[in-house]
Amino acid sequence: MDQLSLFNEPAQKIKKAVYEYFFLISPDQAIRDAVRYLKKRLNAEVHIDSGDLHSVPHISLFKTRTTDPLFNIDPFAAALSKSHAFEIQITGLGAFEQYNRKKTFYLKLKEQDIISSIFYTLLECRGDKSQTDFTPHLTIARNISEGQLSWIQNLNDYNFKGEFFCTAITVLKRQVNPNESPKTRFEVYDEIHLLKRTNSFFGA
Repeated sequence: MDQLSLFNEPAQKIKKAVYEYFFLISPDQAIRDAVRYLKKRLNAEVHIDSGDLHSVPHISLFKTRTTDPLFNIDPFAAALSKSHAFEIQITGLGAFEQYNRKKTFYLKLKEQDIISSIFYTLLECRGDKSQTDFTPHLTIARNISEGQLSWIQNLNDYNFKGEFFCTAITVLKRQVNPNESPKTRFEVYDEIHLLKRTNSFFGA
């Protein structure tokens, strides 16, 4: 016969769901298509990570996690209430070395100061006043080794230039699973619209 325990069994802790919110700048469809083409072309030459190959082209700002399934972006929108929409010019291919000595290929952006100002404004709104190093860029692929570099026939094939208008900051959302495996997909949660200038592009 089973003996009754003299001690209460510890109650299992109920883990709250954790949500990740991703603030970013989304290029227009033409630029997204052009960058997707660069990803596919590079993959044909050096076989890039599948995550980079299939990710939607974007300019990362920051991510934040919370247990709140209804994250309030109103304070962030208020912080950017006087920020105007602006043109972003892509000025060609860049590369930087990662901690593991592999390289990240990215597209350089002319409007570094404007994007950085938005980034730091959003961080301050979140309560983070540290001046974290931030270089706005549009990633093509990461973890390119020296060996892979030798397989690329012509780096100029990736020296893309173009422009698009940034009219909003996009906020994505996903639920974070234990150990983040498998990762759930980000979905569009909301947008912070920037002030539209009076010109032909905005139809005014």
